[in-house]
Amino acid sequence: MNRLTHMMPLRRSEAAAFLRGRGIPITEAALATKATRGGGPAIHYWGRLPLYWEKDLLEWAEQRLASHRRMQATADRLEAMGLDVAISKGKSIQPRRK
Repeated sequence: MNRLTHMMPLRRSEAAAFLRGRGIPITEAALATKATRGGGPAIHYWGRLPLYWEKDLLEWAEQRLASHRRMQATADRLEAMGLDVAISKGKSIQPRRK
């Protein structure tokens, strides 16, 4: 079955609302930024119109959550070794002096 026959693509505002409805805090502007800078969900264009598929949005969200879990596990291991660490918003682990 062709993807177009059983799913409707979402516009950027609808994609953001779809993700927010599933607990992922993201705005339409954030998706637009990720579309130009990278790091966002898969995007398809119909001419100049950006379109997102629900499956791609969910896969992207799951990858982001998995990345955070791996980073937290690493921070937990470092703390267990006696190091004080902080996870920055830029997704890096920063050792801190105690």
